[in-house]
Amino acid sequence: MTNSSDGGSHTKSSAPYFRTIVLKTESEDEFVKMVEKLERDIQPENFIEELYVNEVAALTWEIIRYRRCKTAIITNANHTALKSILLQIRFKPKSSETLAADRLAHEWYYSQKAKEDIAALLKEAGRDESAVEAEAFRQRLSEIEKIDRLLASVEARRDKALRCIGQYREGFARKLQQSTASVVAADAAPSMAYAGPEN
Repeated sequence: MTNSSDGGSHTKSSAPYFRTIVLKTESEDEFVKMVEKLERDIQPENFIEELYVNEVAALTWEIIRYRRCKTAIITNANHTALKSILLQIRFKPKSSETLAADRLAHEWYYSQKAKEDIAALLKEAGRDESAVEAEAFRQRLSEIEKIDRLLASVEARRDKALRCIGQYREGFARKLQQSTASVVAADAAPSMAYAGPEN
């Protein structure tokens, strides 16, 4: 995407395009900065290459989105993961005990005393806070695997778009070389055809 004819940034003229890519919960400014960096790195030379840059930008943004989703999935599962661990190491799986485990897991987010109590319980059971993330990961494994498959697909499409830019440039350069060679050959042909009278 090149700058507009009045010297302004391309971001204004391309705002509708950005709005089709960026979700309401995401930052349009971050997306614009990413596109500008891609343009500096790739330096598109014509409309075809601008289209490829747009595609790479959209796919790269999608990759970032999926990676954030993976982190959010695990983070959101921390509460139920910690509750599950507490039921294993401290509380019994009955109604009152379950409520106590749930309350302590909830307090872990904002109470320093609860954090210290839980850390002591985990240490006593031969674990640490990494066990909570591991349990959260285990509980959400099927969702994470789906995200990983989506990531692999999008990364492959992005890499293909990047290769297409290189192939397009290589093909264009080859055509330009052939064209200039034929022009030079045509220009040289008359002088080669007439060598002058023999003595």
